[in-house]
Amino acid sequence: MVKDAKKRLGELADFAAGFYLCGGGAEALPLKELLPGAVIHDNPQTANARAYLQLAMSE
Repeated sequence: MVKDAKKRLGELADFAAGFYLCGGGAEALPLKELLPGAVIHDNPQTANARAYLQLAMSE
Protein backbone atom coordinates (compact mmCIF):
# COMPACT_ATOMS: atom_id res chain seq x y z
CA MET A 1 0.00 0.00 0.00
CA VAL A 2 2.87 2.40 0.75
CA LYS A 3 4.34 1.70 -2.68
CA ASP A 4 1.02 2.62 -4.30
CA ALA A 5 0.88 5.89 -2.38
CA LYS A 6 4.47 6.76 -3.37
CA LYS A 7 3.65 6.03 -6.99
CA ARG A 8 0.61 8.34 -6.86
CA LEU A 9 2.46 11.15 -5.12
CA GLY A 10 5.48 10.85 -7.37
CA GLU A 11 7.83 13.81 -7.14
CA LEU A 12 5.34 15.76 -5.04
CA ALA A 13 6.48 13.90 -1.93
CA ASP A 14 10.09 14.95 -2.63
CA PHE A 15 9.56 18.72 -2.68
CA ALA A 16 6.60 19.24 -0.39
CA ALA A 17 7.41 21.20 2.76
CA GLY A 18 5.11 19.09 4.89
CA PHE A 19 1.93 17.13 5.09
CA TYR A 20 -0.93 17.38 7.55
CA LEU A 21 -2.90 14.16 7.72
CA CYS A 22 -6.22 13.52 9.40
CA GLY A 23 -8.89 10.89 9.57
CA GLY A 24 -8.85 7.23 10.43
CA GLY A 25 -6.65 6.25 7.51
CA ALA A 26 -3.86 8.56 8.63
CA GLU A 27 -3.32 6.49 11.76
CA ALA A 28 -4.30 3.07 10.38
CA LEU A 29 -2.05 3.13 7.31
CA PRO A 30 1.78 3.27 7.45
CA LEU A 31 1.83 6.83 6.16
CA LYS A 32 4.49 7.96 8.64
CA GLU A 33 6.89 5.58 6.87
CA LEU A 34 6.08 7.17 3.53
CA LEU A 35 6.10 10.75 4.82
CA PRO A 36 8.30 10.90 7.94
CA GLY A 37 7.73 14.64 8.39
CA ALA A 38 3.96 14.33 8.33
CA VAL A 39 1.89 15.58 11.22
CA ILE A 40 -1.18 13.51 12.08
CA HIS A 41 -4.12 15.50 13.46
CA ASP A 42 -7.17 13.97 15.00
CA ASN A 43 -9.27 17.03 14.12
CA PRO A 44 -9.72 17.67 10.36
CA GLN A 45 -10.68 21.31 10.93
CA THR A 46 -7.43 21.97 12.79
CA ALA A 47 -5.43 20.29 10.04
CA ASN A 48 -7.18 22.36 7.40
CA ALA A 49 -6.63 25.62 9.30
CA ARG A 50 -2.93 24.85 9.86
CA ALA A 51 -2.41 24.06 6.19
CA TYR A 52 -3.99 27.36 5.13
CA LEU A 53 -1.92 29.23 7.72
CA GLN A 54 1.29 27.66 6.40
CA LEU A 55 0.28 28.56 2.85
CA ALA A 56 -0.50 32.16 3.79
CA MET A 57 2.80 32.54 5.64
CA SER A 58 4.78 31.25 2.66
CA GLU A 59 3.43 33.85 0.23
